[in-house]
Parts: sequence; C-alpha cells; structure tokens
Amino acid sequence: MYFHRTKQELGKVYEPGEIVFRQGDPPGAVYVILEGQVEISIARAADQPSICLAILERDHVFGEMSLLDQHPRVATAKAISRVRLLSLDQKGLLQRLHQDPALSLRIMLKLSERIRHMISEIIYLHDRVGLAGPLRFPWEPVTLPFLDTLKRLTFDLLWHPTAVFTWSRGQSLLAWALCLQMFRWWSTSITTMVNLYAADTPMLLPIPLQLTPLVYRYIEIFAYGPYGLLMVSLIAFFLWRYGVAYATVKSMTFAKSWEVVGLAFFAPWLPTLLIDNLLIQYDVAGPAVMMPWHIGVTLVESWLVYVGLRAVFGIAQSQARWLALASCILFLVCAGLLIR
Repeated sequence: MYFHRTKQELGKVYEPGEIVFRQGDPPGAVYVILEGQVEISIARAADQPSICLAILERDHVFGEMSLLDQHPRVATAKAISRVRLLSLDQKGLLQRLHQDPALSLRIMLKLSERIRHMISEIIYLHDRVGLAGPLRFPWEPVTLPFLDTLKRLTFDLLWHPTAVFTWSRGQSLLAWALCLQMFRWWSTSITTMVNLYAADTPMLLPIPLQLTPLVYRYIEIFAYGPYGLLMVSLIAFFLWRYGVAYATVKSMTFAKSWEVVGLAFFAPWLPTLLIDNLLIQYDVAGPAVMMPWHIGVTLVESWLVYVGLRAVFGIAQSQARWLALASCILFLVCAGLLIR
C-alpha cells in the first residue's frame, strides 16, 4: 500500500488452513492482505471451539496491536483461502512512520474504527434490549423476552441486518423462523389471496389441468401455506447443499440454513402484506404493478440472505452473492408455479 512494486511482486503466500500467527505468540510483524481471506479468532477452554472475531479480506491490516505495544498476540490469524500477505516488522514500520507521519493517524483511525464497532455490538446486545447484569459478548447465547426477540427478528433485522445475524449465530432460532414463515404464508392466504379472489383480478399465467378459475382460486388459497413452507425448505436445502463448502465461521447445517432463509424472507414481507391489500382495495393490483413490486421485495429478501450467509457462516462475498441471487431466482420460479 505504500510501496512502488506491484502487489504481485510483494508478500508471502499462505495456503488455506495455514497459520500466520497464533494467540500467545511473541509480537512480530504487521500484515496487509493483498489477496485472499484471513480469519482472526481467539481460543477458549480446551473443550470448546475457538471464537471467530472477524473475516478479513483484501487491503485489510492486522497484527498491528502486538507490534505497537510489544505484547503477545491476542488472537490467532489463519488463512481460509489462498492468501498473499505483505509483512512489515517494527523497524520497518517505524521507518515508514518517520517517512510518512500521517500513517500513524491512519493506524489510529483504523484502531478507533474497530473499537467503535465492538462497542456498538456490545451496546446492541445489552442496553438496547434492556438486559441487566454484566455485558455479554455476541457469541454467548442471550435469552430475550418474547416481544424483544420479535422486534429484533423483524424491524431490527431490516435496519441492522449484520448485527442481528451475527447475534443469531449463537442462538437456536429455528422455531422462531418456522412460526414466522407459517404466519407469513397463511396470513397471506386468508387476506391477499381472498381479496384477489373477491376482486376477480386477472390470472397472470394459464390455469393448469383445465381447472376453472373458481376451483383454482380455492386450491390456491388452501395450498398457499404448505407450498410456501415447501419453497423455503427448498431454498434452504439449496443453500446448504452448495454453501456448506464455503462456511468458515460456523458449521453450515440444513436447520441453520432454514433459519437464515426463514428470517430473511419474513421481515421485508411485513409491509408488503398491507401494501398488497391496499393495492387490491384501490383496484390497482394488475400484473404491471404487482410483478415489479414483488420482484423488488424478493430482491430485498435475497439481499438479507446474502447478509445472513456472510454474518452467520462467514461465506465470502463472491460465493454469498451468487447463492443469494440463486435463492431469489428459485423463489420467483417456485412462486410463479402456484400464483397464476
């Protein structure tokens, strides 16, 4: 970052799983990631897994704390993909600080940014939900009152998705996700579907099996709930099947994948239920309005899937992006099979 040579000429290459430094090692160099991803983790008791603090990517700097205070390493740095790192020892860093005094300010700003982020996460888990007692860290399970949990999984998920999904990593929220999805599909069935039937809105696609519109409408109303749960299960299975190899922070299971999909495909739908019924009431719920509107909502839901894959499982940006896009397409295709 402060050198004239190209990035391809700089640095040392670490293969996936290779340790850059371990927690407790003596202070060494500061590192700049030129390519790849590095996991920063700390160890707990011998019988418990280590805690992932961060997944760092290109242009991130790490290891500066030990270099500056000359204390042992407080965390372990491990390559989780093929990584090229540029290292700078204390003498080299001091020379750079002498040549470029503004560099010290940039380092302090980066440290301040990390501290500020940690404080915001701790406040989110403590003060915002009104918990009493000592502060708890994001990896520790937190039992919240019903309404506080509901607020976190709905409104907070829309405004602070990364924080909520990071918190959910250490929780068991499958029952919550299942209940929210059941509420989504059955409430849509008895409100939006019934209103569409009453308003006699036009069919978007031909009706299969030579059914009459009246019969198909009844089938659609009764089948909407179980079919919606089947769709979520299919998307969760797809993400688990093709995303498990990319999980780095937490082991990816079908249940946890279902949880992420169930939460991501609920919060943006809440205002959609009200808006859909208003559009039907004012007779503007034609295909030209409803189709772009629902595609837009699905894109927001898929973006939440992307955030969840990153925060819960530590999947890299590129893989999480295509998995989330595929979930969007899968949802739209499956929904189109039922909603004519």
